[in-house]
Amino acid sequence: MQTSDCFSPGFVLRPHGIKGSVLIGLKVEDPSAYAELGALFIEQHHSLVPYLIEEISVKGNKAYVKLEGISTPEQAEALKNKQVYIPLDQMPEADAYSPERMIGFEVQDSAHGSIGQLAEIGGSKMQKVLSVTHTSGREILIPYTPEFISGVDHEARIIFTETPEGLLDLYLNDAGDEDRDDDEEE
Repeated sequence: MQTSDCFSPGFVLRPHGIKGSVLIGLKVEDPSAYAELGALFIEQHHSLVPYLIEEISVKGNKAYVKLEGISTPEQAEALKNKQVYIPLDQMPEADAYSPERMIGFEVQDSAHGSIGQLAEIGGSKMQKVLSVTHTSGREILIPYTPEFISGVDHEARIIFTETPEGLLDLYLNDAGDEDRDDDEEE
């Protein structure tokens, strides 16, 4: 299983209790949809390791999870801060169109054409920000709002944007570098 075949609903926050349970922070639209999850993957040493779930209890945006094979607080501690994944075909309906699922999608702007690939989603739950890796390798930040995102083609894996004039120039032009060179000559 590869991370590209999966969705990450969150990460292990810390161990919970003395029997090896873990507390998972969920960054999803409907955390309660994960209450029936039977298995998950945890990224360890750049690989996805599968775990069966013995018990799960979801409260708010946190899940208290007892994983098969993890029976001590020390074993649970080793999972702290690790990303959790589930296969895309097991993703609850509420998260099928979440922005986190679009990582890796091509980003096409109405004025600039293809500008790169969505690398990650940042910001807060109230204001998400797309981090796009431009074809030049530079990072471009685009607010995830209806004003800037004109559409998404999930099958073709493309995000369509209509960024305001000048936004992409802030990230792509070297004008700031030229101004510094002029200052140095004086």
